[in-house]
Amino acid sequence: MNKIIKRVFIGVLLVLLLTIAAFYISTLIQEKNIQGKLVFAKSYDAGARVNRIVITDYKNVVELHQNNGYWRLPGYHDYYADFDVIKSFFDTLNSSTYLQPVSTGSAKVKELSMLNPQDGNISSGILVQTYADDELLDAIIVGMKDPDKGFFIARRADSDNIWLIGGNYDIPTSPKLWKPKSLLNIPTSAIQMVGVDGHLISRRSPSEDFQDRLGLTIPTGWLLQTLSSLNVSDIIPEDLFNKRFADVKISKIYDINTFYGLRFELDFFETSPKDVWVNIKLSSDTVAMRSVNDYINDNAFLYDGWYFKISSYQKDFLMNYKLM
Repeated sequence: MNKIIKRVFIGVLLVLLLTIAAFYISTLIQEKNIQGKLVFAKSYDAGARVNRIVITDYKNVVELHQNNGYWRLPGYHDYYADFDVIKSFFDTLNSSTYLQPVSTGSAKVKELSMLNPQDGNISSGILVQTYADDELLDAIIVGMKDPDKGFFIARRADSDNIWLIGGNYDIPTSPKLWKPKSLLNIPTSAIQMVGVDGHLISRRSPSEDFQDRLGLTIPTGWLLQTLSSLNVSDIIPEDLFNKRFADVKISKIYDINTFYGLRFELDFFETSPKDVWVNIKLSSDTVAMRSVNDYINDNAFLYDGWYFKISSYQKDFLMNYKLM
């Protein structure tokens, strides 16, 4: 009886060892056969089902989620991520391929600073995880750019095999770098009139200087540059702003009119000596082209119901500026 039990035990052990060996051999073959294949293959196959991205380095975690076709930032009350950054990011995810194996082994992973940042180690790469709802699709750790060939090194989070991969992986790892870089990208040549608390300056053509109602020339270089490149440090929805700052009144109003009939009204609220928020309204004048009204219909959602905190280095200039 003991011999039978011993043979059964040995048989089971052999089957188990063969299964483990087959698994590792299969994994090794798969690893060697991924050259030329997409790095984010499962995400590519999932297409529009991809609705959550998590990007982690040893300092920060960035989360993005898709809602009604737009990628949003939970860290900024679900405001919209910068469209250009999103496009660049997904261009890489949809085209990046494994180019060439570099090395393997846990020692090389540590030497090349490719540890998983979720473990809190400074010698880590950037972990990019893609999800379809709660289903993890791809988890890739991206490291430094190879100085000789110009490609990035990367590995799957469940593998020690390091590869050169194609694509632009200069990925922002701070949530603030995913928010829009500027609220108003208005070419200064398109601005016809500027108003500050009801005082107006205007010009008849882009080549002219701005003049006040008395015909005096008003220098506007720094003003126009600042207004057309507002830098935002925080974003909150209207209901939260009203709850936090129920008694705050408008502190300053800027109006911008363009030559093609698009108008911007910027209402500034000074909520503390250090903090200023702005609410922006889009409108058109009576002679605006149809394209202007189409632009408003397509872009008003970026402003309606949102309040934007202006960076400190622009705040002082805007709040103290006066048209005499």
